[in-house]
Amino acid sequence: MSYLNMAAERSHAHRPLLSIIVPVYNQERYLPDILVSILNQTFQNFEVIVVDDGSTDGSAEIIRHFADMHEQFILLSHSTNQGLPTARNSGIDRARGDWITFIDPDDYVVDDYLEHLADFAVEAPTADIISTDAFSDDNGVVRREHFLSGPVHFDASASGDTWKVPLFANLLVTRSVNGVVPRCGFAVTWAKLYRRDFLNKFGLRDDPFLLRKQDLVLNTKVLYRCREFVHHSYAGYHYRLDGISSRITNAVHHGLYLRALREELRLLREWKLLGHPCIRRSWSELVVQSTFRELRLLMDEERYSGMIAMISHGRRYSKDVADILASIDIRSLGKRQQLQYVMLRCPVLILPLFEFFSRCRRRRSNSLSRPSERIL
Repeated sequence: MSYLNMAAERSHAHRPLLSIIVPVYNQERYLPDILVSILNQTFQNFEVIVVDDGSTDGSAEIIRHFADMHEQFILLSHSTNQGLPTARNSGIDRARGDWITFIDPDDYVVDDYLEHLADFAVEAPTADIISTDAFSDDNGVVRREHFLSGPVHFDASASGDTWKVPLFANLLVTRSVNGVVPRCGFAVTWAKLYRRDFLNKFGLRDDPFLLRKQDLVLNTKVLYRCREFVHHSYAGYHYRLDGISSRITNAVHHGLYLRALREELRLLREWKLLGHPCIRRSWSELVVQSTFRELRLLMDEERYSGMIAMISHGRRYSKDVADILASIDIRSLGKRQQLQYVMLRCPVLILPLFEFFSRCRRRRSNSLSRPSERIL
């Protein structure tokens, strides 16, 4: 049954079914497109809370125009940039809808996306989380992404909490579905519905101090508290891969990944989740991948001095990561990740090995670009 017929009986003066939260920071390039996309949805019983997080471009003016023209659009403004977690929290606190969903300003959705979400919400009114698949868009190359192997409906009152184990593992590291690894992870907050009363009951909000992997930490808390979870194979959300860099500040600060990993480890230990082999394996892979990613960010030309400074304080670095590295199972890692693990355990090796691998990549790149020579 479509929710469109039911929506006609429900006045917009009453509480909307859906609250759409769009956190914005300097997104004037994509912002008009996503706001028009939301405005043109076939389902209309919603409110749009657009949080301008201290933008310095024309984003605030664009949002204000939509809010002045359409009563469903609500502008919340931060005088300074406070970060994505705080922006999303402001939206959650302001929301009135029965369900909350997030849309990133540089992504886009199909015209009946909200109609499908509304139908799913009506079909499972007691669910805490409803998730869907999505599309990834890599500079115009669109691919369907399957986050889970098929539609599922889990209810803890009927089957206990064992169904959460593979979902926790999938939150940590995205696995292949039908032989294909999604280009974006299941831990994201978009392409999902969160029941607002559920979030408020447990005070589930983004940690304002986490500027990396905040989606993972939030969804770990959400899944732990969740009693009923539904996933649909439907996809109507398009995730723009070339928009990732625009949502992440250019500043690279040592410790952002480690801070999130420490919080995630605290939760996994507190809830005794690392005793499950599949969760321990995913956690081990996540630690190596994330820590190594931070080191690679520090290795770009502008931050090179920061990398040297970090390595020169080996004791401090070792203290920061020792507890995290002690929690992983090296036997579950592949050979490449085992080498990375050794490098992380021995910081003095990182810089020379990075330089060695960089030289190898440059030589290989030069050899491929150099035209072949005829030998006479």
